[in-house]
Amino acid sequence: MKLATSPPRTVLVLVLVFPVLLTAIVRAQQASPAVPALPADIPSAAERYSFLVMGNLAGQQAVWTSADGRLHIFFQFNDRGRGPKTTSVIKLDATGVPVSQIITGNDYLKSPVSENFSLEAGTARWKNNDEQGERKISSPAYYWALNGGPSEIALLGKAALRNGGKITLLPDGEARVERKTELDVEVAGQKKHVVLYAASGLDFAPRYFWLEGPDKFFASVDEWGSVVPEGWEGSVKTLLAEQNRVKESRSADLAARARPSFPEHHLQAGERIRLGDGKDHSRSGCLHHRQSHQQRSTVVGAGFSGATVSHPGHGHRCHG
Repeated sequence: MKLATSPPRTVLVLVLVFPVLLTAIVRAQQASPAVPALPADIPSAAERYSFLVMGNLAGQQAVWTSADGRLHIFFQFNDRGRGPKTTSVIKLDATGVPVSQIITGNDYLKSPVSENFSLEAGTARWKNNDEQGERKISSPAYYWALNGGPSEIALLGKAALRNGGKITLLPDGEARVERKTELDVEVAGQKKHVVLYAASGLDFAPRYFWLEGPDKFFASVDEWGSVVPEGWEGSVKTLLAEQNRVKESRSADLAARARPSFPEHHLQAGERIRLGDGKDHSRSGCLHHRQSHQQRSTVVGAGFSGATVSHPGHGHRCHG
């Protein structure tokens, strides 16, 4: 007869310690990441923005113009040890379009960033970690930087709107910018009137951004990360709700336009239908199919999705 033995001491230790370790891991994941400090050389007069990750402060953007007229955009955030830290120095022409740009720092995965763009004598040249090239320019064009700061989209928007709402992109493509809606936001007794724009051609879906005044960047918001002026963090929910309404309206419009409209086809006497089971079936009534010059047409509706109609010849209309 074997006597019952107690569990090994190692098992008991694991049973007791595991819940404590799991709780510590969960708390560490939920804790806000350390917010990096702004570099000391950022001018005190720079316009400062907060970068929020899931509603928590994770970084900053600072924008200022130096004595030589060049625009500076500093951007950084910390996402669990990852995150970019870049400085863009941009020279603008008389219309506000960049004619030179230098970006240095590191990207989201901490790889070094070295990006350059110039437009001289009608020739645009660019070089970054992924590509290098040049192109002759005879009409307005905008170099969309690989590592640009969030507020740079306001420069793109201004350039496109001055050009009828669209502009050629470098290295390639075209951006279209549309005004979508406007909104009054209020935080701590202060009010601002902001306008939502959508830029298409930069990604698979439009990129949305908010401006105040004719072309001043105000915010870029989404479910994960948002950029908004310091002190205006409380406006993100309002901006995001209105932006989502616009996006949902767009999705509904796309779905409506994508819905197929098939011309009515009345099943003729002697026509037979072949369903997905490979067998021929006859049926009285009216079906719908895609127009085709072939003798076999795809049928949809009336329970015959994916079927084909064989047309032996003209006959009388089939009625119920």
